[in-house]
Amino acid sequence: MVRLHVPFCQGLQVFRYRRGISAICPHRGGQDTFRVGVNLDIGNFPDDAYRQIEMCAPYATNVHFKSEVHMAKKAEPTDVGRVLGILAKAAYRG
Repeated sequence: MVRLHVPFCQGLQVFRYRRGISAICPHRGGQDTFRVGVNLDIGNFPDDAYRQIEMCAPYATNVHFKSEVHMAKKAEPTDVGRVLGILAKAAYRG
C-alpha cells in the first residue's frame, strides 16, 4: 500500500475516474492511506478469461461478477467456484 496525504488523494479523483482506476482513501488512526488497484470485471476479457483473471486478481480492489466469461472467443457460463478459487489464491479481500 502506498501512503500519501489526503490532498494528493483527492487530487487524483478526476484522473482515476477517467482511467477506470479504483482507489480507496481511508483514514485510519491518524494515518492517511491511498490504495490503487484494478476493478476486476471478469466478463470483459475477450479470450482465456480464467488465465487473465488469475493475472489481475492480485491487484483487484473490486470484482464485478458476470454470468458469462469468454473462452476461445466464445461466451460460456462462469465457473463461479473457479473464480472464487483464483481470488482466494490471490488473497483478495474486497
